[in-house]
Parts: sequence; structure tokens; C-alpha cells
Amino acid sequence: MADPPLSPVFVLVFLSLVFQVSFEISSLYMTVSRLLLLVLTPILLVKFLSGRFGKILTTDWLVFGFLFWFSISTLKNNTAVFLTFAGSNMLILLGGYLMGRAYIRGPRAFRQMIYLYGSVVVLTLPLAIHETITSTMSLARMIDQVPGISASIDVDYPQRRGLYRVQVTFPHPIHYGLFCTICFAMVVVGLKDRITTALRWLWGGAIALCCFLSVSSGPLMGIMAQIGLIFYAFVTRGAKRPWIWLLRFSIVGYVLLDLASTRPAYYAVAERLAFSSGTAYARKLILEFGTQQIARTPIFGYGAGKRIPLPHWMTGSMDNHWLLLAVVYGVPAFALLFGAYVYTIWKSGRAGHEADPETRHLQLGWSIATVGIMLTIATVAIWSEIATLIFVAFGAGVWMVVPRDNTAPPVETKEAAGRRGLRYTRFPARTASIATRTRSA
Repeated sequence: MADPPLSPVFVLVFLSLVFQVSFEISSLYMTVSRLLLLVLTPILLVKFLSGRFGKILTTDWLVFGFLFWFSISTLKNNTAVFLTFAGSNMLILLGGYLMGRAYIRGPRAFRQMIYLYGSVVVLTLPLAIHETITSTMSLARMIDQVPGISASIDVDYPQRRGLYRVQVTFPHPIHYGLFCTICFAMVVVGLKDRITTALRWLWGGAIALCCFLSVSSGPLMGIMAQIGLIFYAFVTRGAKRPWIWLLRFSIVGYVLLDLASTRPAYYAVAERLAFSSGTAYARKLILEFGTQQIARTPIFGYGAGKRIPLPHWMTGSMDNHWLLLAVVYGVPAFALLFGAYVYTIWKSGRAGHEADPETRHLQLGWSIATVGIMLTIATVAIWSEIATLIFVAFGAGVWMVVPRDNTAPPVETKEAAGRRGLRYTRFPARTASIATRTRSA
């Protein structure tokens, strides 16, 4: 299987997703990343469907199914804005998935993506420290000084724990925190065979600090979950079916917590992890009203572009992306995308990467990071560039579901070299072979 290096095109799109710049073309709002995806997505889709990037896998069908149902729901509930809304989101979601799926098809490019991603996060640390102290988005202000372009708007939230919430160039602090969360386990676990343990954890610590400066409980929960899974993987290394046992224990633990608590277990956990009790209470209401709406419109959903059916005094933002999918686009949309995540994690773990320790560590790091993403987006609504980044990260790991040919010429030991025969002889080649056979006899 081909293992090409990371494409400069991928690097360009990735940087445009992180350092977000917007502009207008004839009153049409556009970002640099969206303009690039507008050009690249049709090209990548044609190449992908023609088999240029390998065969179409089950994960691909699940993602395409999700996008299809997303479009059908929008057509049914919001016919007037179908073309603009569905088209824009196809660039954001399908474009991101194809970027990861097409440009990262092996361990070499995946490893280079980790170096790129982790380095960019650390480069934002000085900006984040300055912003959390001064409440000034310094990079965004510099971008705004350039005529014709602009950066994200400062949401100017009040301090939490004495810190201003950091955005850097993202439209919301929680999006910056989620951006940092995505690559944590990939750096700490995925680069195990390349850099020392101390350096990996130092790097991971800097990433976690960037995440902390967003002062958002969701991304921090994702980081903590990844640390817990990394520790569990270390403790149970060599054990038989450790992840099945972890799943069983988690289910039993959740049920026991639900029985022991006077509130639903989800709310009991959210209340303890949230930075404010108000946030936890809002998530409780979101879950209650969201599930009620799902019961009313389970197939095609409530529809996009409408105010989410929440209490009038709430903002109308549903800070749970999984729940949002089921409410707005129907249970099938949620099931297809959630199923794509679960299937890919499960299938990549059974693809036989144990024969190649480095690929196995890349797969484990990606799987742990993906679980962290799944938990984090249960606490936030995602849109625009961060949604694209999440789909890029997901598509980047799909190659792992395919068993790779890990056979390679064995490394010759000194003992094997000694048994191989004479390296030098004064006899001609044919005579030497006869002499060797005679000596062996």
C-alpha cells in the first residue's frame, strides 16, 4: 500500500482552518479555508469515487449516508434555503472528511500531520497566555488591520477562575479548547517510537495548558478522558481484551451512579465537571427538551434554521452536538455519524497492526483522541472551521481500518551473518559454492 508524505495542499488548508481569515466577494461572506475547499472538494470527490485513494470503505458509506440524510432533512424542513445551507455544510463537512481521507493514507503522512498539528497548537501558547491576562486577541487584531480582511470577533465573556477565556482566532473559546484537545493523545501516544517519553509528555502538557486557557469544561473533560485512557492502556498492556472490560465497567459504573444519585447520572457528572452550576443546569435542560423534541420528530428532525425548542430565557444554542444532530436532522443522521465513529475505532483496533508497533501506537493515539472528541462535542455545538477540523481528524484515521502489509526483510543479526557463509573467498563464485557445500558435508 502506498504511503505518500503529507501534501503541501493539506498543510495550506490546515493552516487556513486554524488562522481564520474572512473577506467578502460581492457581499458574499467567505473565509480562506472555505474558498480552498470550494476548489478542492469537487476534485477530491471525483478522484475518491474513481478509486484513486483506494476502495470505498464501510466508514465512507456511513459518512456519505449521514450527509445524504442531512441533505434530505434540510430539503424537507427548509426547502427555501436548501441549496445554500446544504451546499455550505457540504464544504465544511464533506470537504474536511475528504481532506483527511485523501491526503493521509498511511503512517508516514499521519505522523507528519501529528507533528504539524502539535507544533501549531504550541505556537499559539504565547498568544493564549497574553489573551488570558489582557483579554486582547492580539493576532485577530493584527489581521483586522489588513484592509479587506477580518478575523473572528471577540465574544468578550466574563472571567472564569480569574482568567479571561482564550479564543486566539476561533469564534468561541470552547472551539479553541476543542482544537487543542484533538491532538493530545496523538502526540503523547502516537509519537512513542519517535521521541522520548519526557518530551512527549512535555509537549502534551503544553497542549493541555492551551486547552485549559479556554476555560471550558468540555475540552478539559476531553483531555482528562484521554489521560485516563492512556493510563489504562499502559496498565493493561499485554492483557486480553482490555477495552471490552473497560466498556463493561463503564456501563456498570454509570448504572450504579444513576441508581445512587437523586439526579440522572449525566447531570451529576456534568455538574461536577462544569466551571459553573449554571452551565450544568443548562445542559440538563438541553437534554430534557432535546429528547422531548426527538420523540416528536424522530425521522427527519425539527429542521435547521429554526429556534431550537428550549425555554424562552435560554439562548437557543444546543450545546450537545450529538443531541443537536438527532433534534435537527433526525435520529438516522445521528446514528449514521455516531456509528461511523464507533465502527472505525473498533475496526482499526482489529486490523492487525500489532505486527508494526509504530502503526499500532498511531492507531491507539488516534482512537483515544477520537473518543476524547466524541465526549467533548457532547458538551458543545460545532460549526464552521472547527467542524471541518474534526472531520479532517476523523478522515485522517480511516486508513487504519485496512490491514497493512507489515512484512519486511528481517534485520540480520550478527549470529545470522556468521551462519550465512563466507563473505570473502579467493575461489571463483562457482568454486566457492562447491567448497561451501563440501565443507558442510
